[in-house]
Amino acid sequence: MRLQTTRPDSTLRKLILLELTTEQRGAVEASYDECLAILGAAGTGKSTALAQRIARAGRLHPGADPLLVGSERSIGEYAAALLRSRGINITLVDDVDAELIFEQACAPLFALEWEEFAQSQLDPEVPALGTPQRFLRSAFRLIRRLRDADVEPAVLLSRSLAGATEFYANPPNFADPGLLTATKNTYHDSLAATPDELLRQRRREIDLAKILAKLYERYLELVSASGRMTERDAVIAATQMIRKDGELAAGVRDRHRLAFVDDAQELTNAQLALLHAIFGE
Repeated sequence: MRLQTTRPDSTLRKLILLELTTEQRGAVEASYDECLAILGAAGTGKSTALAQRIARAGRLHPGADPLLVGSERSIGEYAAALLRSRGINITLVDDVDAELIFEQACAPLFALEWEEFAQSQLDPEVPALGTPQRFLRSAFRLIRRLRDADVEPAVLLSRSLAGATEFYANPPNFADPGLLTATKNTYHDSLAATPDELLRQRRREIDLAKILAKLYERYLELVSASGRMTERDAVIAATQMIRKDGELAAGVRDRHRLAFVDDAQELTNAQLALLHAIFGE
């Protein structure tokens, strides 16, 4: 619907505010000195209230350049622009192109060209490597989730090794009647795990964790060298840049002063980390 009017802007603003509910007006007129979340079910006018709150901020702080994140501009696009403003030449790519970059990272692994294999530090018979394309797709999906969760390769490896140690140090009772009942008869032989078998499985699990962490590191190296980044890669790169440069962080914060995020509940940990790096907690 298009509204046409010859009324002064101030009168129009009053009319718009009158059309809002009491709760919506409260959200629009709330202080900008602290974080505010506008909550409600679908169709309750959250985006309308947010738009009016942004408009009010423009009137109160005409010199500010609010950081707006929503349907028109994603936080990944903002991160890419921030990197370019510091002379970092990057190209945003989609997940299809990113998977091709990851495939480059995997090529030496599938060819068994890693030093770790030559030195018998890794088992080349890790089951996942028997189906390279399936492994590649699964590993790339995992890395995408790790990027969104803001988990670095070293953290992935550390947590994986700790989890393996915790599980295999106190394995479940495979002869437990409840476990036997819950497991299909076809798979009962998998519960006949001897100490030697558990040790073998632990080694395989640790090897797989090391392989994934190394591939993750190599993927990040290729992304950095080529400048071809997904939006999630750009977000993390921008966050790291701001954290390392206090003067830059202060400049970005002074420039924007305010941030408005539509559908903030969909922000990933990595995206939240970028907002934290700019604005603080």
